[in-house]
Amino acid sequence: MADEKTEAASAAEPKSGRRLSIVVVAALMLGEGAGVYMLANMLSPPPVSAEAADGEGDDSAKKADLAEIELAECRPSNRMAGRFITYHIRVLGLVDAARLDEIKSLAQARRARLEDAVNVVIRSADPKHLDEPEL
Repeated sequence: MADEKTEAASAAEPKSGRRLSIVVVAALMLGEGAGVYMLANMLSPPPVSAEAADGEGDDSAKKADLAEIELAECRPSNRMAGRFITYHIRVLGLVDAARLDEIKSLAQARRARLEDAVNVVIRSADPKHLDEPEL
């Protein structure tokens, strides 16, 4: 009978010791995580707003100075998913209105290179990246 009590007591001690060590390790990890979070917040600067970085708050003046230009229009295909899909893609760019003629001539001179680059990207892309409604 005495042997049974000592066996039960010795079996109960390691379990309570394990629980205590798990609680201590969890508390240490929680404290370490909170310390790293607070240190990272103190050392990193707050994000700067895009409007504040520009220094200008008037978007309508910026839009008036820009013109839209077509850079490329192509019909690449993609077979990565095991089925043949053809896309119709137009690549447009916003340019400074004062340099519109210069950029149009540059885009026309390099149109084949731009269309080839778009074709390569679409043909090698994973279909899940191309499955967007706005694309």
